[in-house]
Formats: sequence, structure tokens, C-alpha cells
Amino acid sequence: ETRTNIKITESDGTLTELNQKGAEVSQELVDTFVRMVEGYINEGDILVLSGSVPAGVEMMIYRELILLANQKGAYAILDADGELFSYGIEAAPYMIKPNYDEFLRYTNLEKLQEEQIFASLRNVSH
Repeated sequence: ETRTNIKITESDGTLTELNQKGAEVSQELVDTFVRMVEGYINEGDILVLSGSVPAGVEMMIYRELILLANQKGAYAILDADGELFSYGIEAAPYMIKPNYDEFLRYTNLEKLQEEQIFASLRNVSH
């Protein structure tokens, strides 16, 4: 099953997102998926983990998959928000791609200048 996500951009740049919730996923299906990823991923592969996860999937799933990618010598790229991002970053992904608002939420900062963003990013990577 899939879900529908609609993005509406107004002429002044205002973005409105209408995101459908989607179906719940069983733990058995999640476990099967993780085993499939483990079987398919190889050294040098790129694993992109982005967006939200369906109901029934634990917030640590991206962390688990990043650790798996790291063990296999693959490159994990994380593009998530909230707990998915916080837990995922603990596993040291190869690259992160938070947008400005996601980064501010993660660092608990309000508004940053460019040089502050780079300084904060250097702290995140350690």
C-alpha cells in the first residue's frame, strides 16, 4: 500500500503539505524488510533513508539500517526529521540531509547565520 502526499506552493513561497497517514505495518513485515536489505546491500552501495515511516515501525529503524549499512561497507544517507533523525544520526550515517527547519529542531536553536550552521554541523559529526 502507498499513501498520498500533496505539496502546494503558493506564489509567495508558502508551502502547505497534505500528507496521508498510510497503513500500519506489522513487526513481522519490518523484520522481513530488514533481512531483505541485509541480503541485498553490498560494500560501496548507497542506502537512502528518507521521510517518515508507517505506523507500527519503531523510530529506531533508520538507526538499525544505518548500522547495517556501515557493517556492510555501504554508504547510508539520512534525510529524516524528529526521532527518526535523532536516532539515525547516532549510527553515524555517511551523509545527512536535514532541511533548515529540521536542523534547527534537532539542534534546539532558533535562527542561525550561515557560519553558525557550519559550526553546528561540525559538532554533529563528532
